[in-house]
Amino acid sequence: MARAATVQALRNRGISKKTAELLADAGFTLEKLAASKIDRLAKFIPKKEAEKVLKKLGAALPEPKPAPKKERTKPAPRGRKAAAKAAEAEPEAPLTIPVKAPPLTSGEQEIADGLKEIGRWLPRSVMGEIAKKIHGLKLSKKRLNEVLTKICEKFDVHAIDANESAGIVSAQSIGEPGTQMSIAYDEKIIVREAGRVRVVPIGPFVDGLMDRWTVAREGPTEWCDLPRNASIEVPSLSEDGKVLWKPVRSASRHRHKNELLRIRTRSGRDVTATANHSFISRRGGRLVPVLGRELQRGDRIPVVRRWGVPSPAGELELDDILPRDRYWYASEVAKARAMGRSWRHGFGHDFVVPGGVAALSRQLRGKAEFGIDDGYVYPFQNHSCARIPETLSLDASVGWLLGAYLSEGWAARYYVNISNTDESFLRRTRSVADGLGVGYAEHDNDRGFAPGHDVHIRSVVLAEFLRSACGADSGQKRIPDFMFGATDACVAALLRAYFEGDGNVTVDRGAIRASSNSKELIDGVALLLARFGIVSTKGAQGRQTALWIPARYAPAFRDAIGFESEEKRGQLDRLCAVPRRRYSYDSVDMVSGFGPVLWHLARKLHVPTRHVNNFTHRQRIGRATLERYIERFAARANELGIRVDAELRQLRALIDEDVFWDEIVEIENVPAPAKPVYDLSVPGLETFTTGDGVITHNTMRTFHYAGVAEMNVTLGLPRLIEIVDARRVPSTPIMELYVKAGHNDLEKMRKIATEIEMTSMEDIASIETDLVNMRVLAYPDEHRMKSRGVTWTELEEKMKKFGEIEEVKRQVGNAERKTKALVVEAGEPSFKKLQRIVEQVRTMKIKGIDGVSRAIIKKRGDGYVIYTEGSNLSKILELPYVDASRTTTNSIQEIYEVLGIEAARNAIVNEAYSTLQEQGLTVDIRHIMLVSDMMTNDGDVKAIGRHGISGRKSSVLARAAFEITAHHLLRAAITGEVDYLDGVAENVIVGQPVTLGTGAVNLIYKPPAGLPKAASVPKAKPAVPPTPPPPAVEPEEPIEEVVP
Repeated sequence: MARAATVQALRNRGISKKTAELLADAGFTLEKLAASKIDRLAKFIPKKEAEKVLKKLGAALPEPKPAPKKERTKPAPRGRKAAAKAAEAEPEAPLTIPVKAPPLTSGEQEIADGLKEIGRWLPRSVMGEIAKKIHGLKLSKKRLNEVLTKICEKFDVHAIDANESAGIVSAQSIGEPGTQMSIAYDEKIIVREAGRVRVVPIGPFVDGLMDRWTVAREGPTEWCDLPRNASIEVPSLSEDGKVLWKPVRSASRHRHKNELLRIRTRSGRDVTATANHSFISRRGGRLVPVLGRELQRGDRIPVVRRWGVPSPAGELELDDILPRDRYWYASEVAKARAMGRSWRHGFGHDFVVPGGVAALSRQLRGKAEFGIDDGYVYPFQNHSCARIPETLSLDASVGWLLGAYLSEGWAARYYVNISNTDESFLRRTRSVADGLGVGYAEHDNDRGFAPGHDVHIRSVVLAEFLRSACGADSGQKRIPDFMFGATDACVAALLRAYFEGDGNVTVDRGAIRASSNSKELIDGVALLLARFGIVSTKGAQGRQTALWIPARYAPAFRDAIGFESEEKRGQLDRLCAVPRRRYSYDSVDMVSGFGPVLWHLARKLHVPTRHVNNFTHRQRIGRATLERYIERFAARANELGIRVDAELRQLRALIDEDVFWDEIVEIENVPAPAKPVYDLSVPGLETFTTGDGVITHNTMRTFHYAGVAEMNVTLGLPRLIEIVDARRVPSTPIMELYVKAGHNDLEKMRKIATEIEMTSMEDIASIETDLVNMRVLAYPDEHRMKSRGVTWTELEEKMKKFGEIEEVKRQVGNAERKTKALVVEAGEPSFKKLQRIVEQVRTMKIKGIDGVSRAIIKKRGDGYVIYTEGSNLSKILELPYVDASRTTTNSIQEIYEVLGIEAARNAIVNEAYSTLQEQGLTVDIRHIMLVSDMMTNDGDVKAIGRHGISGRKSSVLARAAFEITAHHLLRAAITGEVDYLDGVAENVIVGQPVTLGTGAVNLIYKPPAGLPKAASVPKAKPAVPPTPPPPAVEPEEPIEEVVP
């Protein structure tokens, strides 16, 4: 109840105004007064007044207690009571020490035993709940363990890590849901499961995960949360540019009806994803997610330059490639032999062999056509010379065999053919065959353009192994999956053999080159080269796909891979010996988005900033060029004695990144997919790597921006914060402009867009400074003027007000030409003034509306709509062709200033509701209406914060509970502010009932004067047992006074 209502209620009961106000100021309500005692009220009002108040409120006054009788003290009691004697005779109870937890019940013990058997753990409370749920159910031990396993998986998924910020994760759920951000079914990704590295299409991989674990559906999206012991990892980019293996937490899939985007980079990488899928970009030195629809040609995305495998596989089990039901495995025959005469009972269960019972019986009895030695794989019908080991060591010899097959080989049914004329190549191939223990034959051939030499390795098993692992035809060859996780020696040997066969060195062009009919093979070779930090580019060359390694990486190639033949080794040495140019330009291996660090470092070391202005402006620099500048800055710092260790460390970290920033050269739309699209969720930066090496970003639980056509508009939680904070200017102000009938054809809309778009001098002219003559020159560009709709007439009119228009000589290429220019003289030899003039010329307005930096036309139904980047509602509404009833802006403050407070209130409701709807969140609009009413109820748009609604609360304690506690309490104490405890927070703080619901109402009934009083019916009192008579008191003996 409010203070005024309490005062009025007390006055109605005949209590004086002064007493009523004192009690109300103390926070009393009628209920609290009726339940209070006189001693408590006496602290605020006189005791007699307190008794009067309680009497008028109908509260029962405490009965006065009789004064206790004075008793003379006795020196010693003559006798003891019976009760005292009984208490003395009773033994003392032993001290009991409470245990930490009660013992397990029988049901909980059964659960604990099951968890111990499957090697899992659950809290005691969860075990108790499970025991209650399964009580009375007859579950076998096996079935109970299955149920407990499922429960543990769910518990692991929902458990919060000790270092995880649960509040942040909850807040991030407002970000745009992952149902919009996915890549195509056939897009390959790099994964490692249980230590095995593979490059697999994301569609079948995620489908397999959803077949293994629980799937939840949220709208059109299916989610699969992986348990923490799933052991599935992907290469992910860290904040410092390192590629690390991170666990996959969840996967999703959903149908996508819109077109997909295919992005191709300068190095030949490509990726296909939805328009809302996020990629990684670096801006101002920070890695940030960027939507696919926001990417443009010339932007740069990270591609893996260097990656590794923590625990590479040293062996390969052939049953991963060759099934046991088609080939004789010695280990399976050994299992059957170990079973003795009962081997028939385990046929097809305890062991698997390709033949039937009769064939295995002959093998066990030694009657078969060939014997089977331990540790080897044999064909179903062939002689024993075709065998190869069951377990292949992934060493240099196996790597060479695979590389030789990929470059110069093909497999028939009974043998593998390797063709080459170089003796060193052939010698290495023969040694591999000898090491495997298989026979071979050699033949000269005259196929093709020149004579050749063939090595036939005679092994049915080896031929089938190579066909299955590496592909059969030249257009279908590929790097085997197990090679991506093999040892460096095995990978280097494969690449050495492949480049020995299909590669060459061109010293004139400065590159190491290879080509193939199989694009998949070239993609795999490029990924394996990145294992050694070697950057390569790819591209179509006729019907083939070619791969180039720049000369800059030739030394790394020679050290890690090299060639076998003397001729190619000599060419590689000559390529490595070519001196590096003083100035180099590498359009592929770039460092991007480093911010102003180069410019600041140049200023600090007194190096002319013109040397780094181009890099800082474009935000990209070649890795080799950056190395050269680091050496220059380090030498300059030593010369001047200036410490720049932090800056140099930052630049060296950029050079040592595991990625290079690849330029986007093409973005095209592809038809909507027939199959679902997929995505993964990875902790950290939420990135994973495609099979082509492109680092892609997943934003299932992060904030980001989404686009309208080619324009950025803030969505999700950042936009919601802008709305409730009543930001003066949104981070991405945008307007939706409609025009009246008769102006909505495309040509007129284009004219309107160019008319309202703000155009300054720097948009249409090149601005230069003439330090000799101390003047600024602006050279208009006709092409840029035409694109902006600026004519020479209006340009000259604007330029005359600022300076003189003259024809000046300008160096264009190798020629000197006369051209029109705006000339602004400094008038004095002052570089400061010249710099100020440059800034004035650069920002000089030519045409358009202030604040509208860009205008884009988008088709909407039968007409067109103009979206503007930037907002100026008042000026836009002044245009005669604008439809004011439909034109809107996302700036709440502009709406308030132009259209009034009611329009601002409606804008808050619409903006907040649409923002939540875009994120897939359903919120009752009445909650949003309540917030908007609170923000606008006094005729001004207030923020919900300490500078707005929360800072204007009448309660001191409520303000202190929100923010800056000490400030509010100190200020209230200085000014003598009184808190009447009318709200919720302040009552909770002081620990008294909140004046809400039943606590906010006092029911007062005043009967008419003529009605008789209702007779009170006494309540039946419970029977009270008779009180036993008090024991007889023995007469006291007189106290004798002893006189000394």
